Amino acid sequence: MPINHQSRRSIELGVAVQPQENCPVRTLSEEVTDVRHHAHEDGLQCEIVFADSQTENRETFHGYHDGQEPCPALTFMEHDCVPNIEGVEDESLLVVTHPPNRESISDLLAGLNQVSESLAVKWISETPTEEAATRRSVDLDVLTDKQQTAIEDAVKAGYYEQPREISISELAAKRGISQSAMSQRLHAAEQKLLEGLLFPEQSING
Repeated sequence: MPINHQSRRSIELGVAVQPQENCPVRTLSEEVTDVRHHAHEDGLQCEIVFADSQTENRETFHGYHDGQEPCPALTFMEHDCVPNIEGVEDESLLVVTHPPNRESISDLLAGLNQVSESLAVKWISETPTEEAATRRSVDLDVLTDKQQTAIEDAVKAGYYEQPREISISELAAKRGISQSAMSQRLHAAEQKLLEGLLFPEQSING
């Protein structure tokens, strides 16, 4: 089959997506071990591999989705992303995908948030195209102790979950500081981490 469009993608996004209650991933009582999707012009075919609790044998559920109901897999494809299911845990799918660019990530997450019971970003990493084997990372030493504590508190408390599980005012109250102080620390930490990710040379030299 000829490929009509191709592109190199250096961004990797990992998310935990819990589908809505009517999804077979959640309605099957057995332990789901694998999920595969195949898109075609009329909809989406889905194969769910599960372990039978009685026989311990693995069986496959085959279903068809006509695109009329909300589905995270379709949302990935609508945003030019291929969903790779890496695992299933507590009715949530660990999905790894490669968005076309950083600007598309927010639109993808917004779309997933609308069709999912819950959504959590696990990681965003970027591989420089000229060094395919090297992932870009951020040195936390660029943060002050207060900034690192603030960002760690926020992550652990679910501030960056979709939807958020805690507000800035609640984070501030737990740490015993003002809301403006917590907001300033988070903003400064986020800016430094993003600069370290997007402009690593400047971070090293500065």
